[in-house]
This record gives sequence, structure tokens and C-alpha cells, in this order.
Amino acid sequence: MHPRSPSSRRFVEARYEYDWNPLIGGIAGALRAIGRAASTPEIGAATGAAGMPPPVETSSIEGGAIAFAPRPDPMRLPRLLLPGLAALGARADAHIVEPAMRLPRLRRRVLRARMRRELGAGRALIASGAGVDPFGPVFGLIVGFDDERRAWRRDGQMTAEVSPWLAEAEWAAQPRIAVVRLRPADGGSGEAIAAAAASAAAIADAETRIAL
Repeated sequence: MHPRSPSSRRFVEARYEYDWNPLIGGIAGALRAIGRAASTPEIGAATGAAGMPPPVETSSIEGGAIAFAPRPDPMRLPRLLLPGLAALGARADAHIVEPAMRLPRLRRRVLRARMRRELGAGRALIASGAGVDPFGPVFGLIVGFDDERRAWRRDGQMTAEVSPWLAEAEWAAQPRIAVVRLRPADGGSGEAIAAAAASAAAIADAETRIAL
């Protein structure tokens, strides 16, 4: 039996923090893991995520029929978060892969390699599809990988009930993929958070109006 390669599996110490908006919960866990902990209200305000409906379709009953309301495109959200994350003391970048992009398969392979490097350095990732919602996949945390399982280790909404593992094939099969990585940086002052919150509120309002 061959010894396990040091790179065949890696897990980091980061936990999803429950919030009504799974994106906020993922951000909270990732910030705490890099030593930039913030409350979920602060995160929601600074990034504008609290002013956006959850990035899934939700249903309501009108006249006995089920109506589905459109929501802001979840693939656009990560890029909108970056100024707020900077105010919270995190240097962030977002990586998005969509079918309309050139060479999407190559982009997914490149992104996979970047994700493994981040995890190898001990940093969790905020990722689409890492969490689970009754309506489908949502944002959560990627906290590790296991080559023998060919899967990512995840932590997010309902992952304990469904599975803490996300098969790489399932992850790669998402029509659209969004991953945000965080690193510690200067920031976190009350003034910076307040300014980011004011800007994010205007953006969130505009995004919601466009979606509806």
C-alpha cells in the first residue's frame, strides 16, 4: 500500500455561521477564519447582502397558485461584495465561470487549482453550491478536499443533513460557478464600514429593482 500523498487531502479550520442569507453566513465564517471576525449585521450592511433577497427563487401562494419571484443573479453578487469586504478588513477577489465565457472547461480546471492552493495555505473559500437550500444549491464554505473521494469538504446551510461532501463532478457541473477568497488586510473601522454600508445599500436597491 502506497503512503498517502501530503496533497491528497487538506482541511482547514473554518465554520459556516448560520444566517437567514447563506451568503452572509459563509462570509462570516471565512472572516472569522482569517482573524477578521464581524457580526452578521455588520457584514450584511457593509456588503449590501442584507438588502438583497437570498440568491434563490422563493415561492408564495397567491389565489391558491404558487408564484415564483425572480431574484438577483447570484453570480453577480460576489463582485458587488468586494468593497464591503475591504471595509471589514479583508482583501477579496471573486472568480466566476459562466457558460458564455470562452473555454469554460479550462477556466473550471484553473479555478480548481487555485482553490486547492488556497486550501493548502489554510484558507477557506466562499463558494456557490457549497450550501444546500430547499430550493437548491446556495453559497457556503469550501473547507477542504479529498482526492480519494474526489470531493470538496463543505460547510454550509443544511450540509450536515445532506452531506458534508460535494463531489467534484457535481461542483463542476454547475452551470455557473462563483468562488470568493479572502485574505487579511487593513480595515474594519466604524467609519469605513458605515461608508461601505451606504454605498452597498444603493447598489442593492438598484439590483433588486432590476431583478423585479
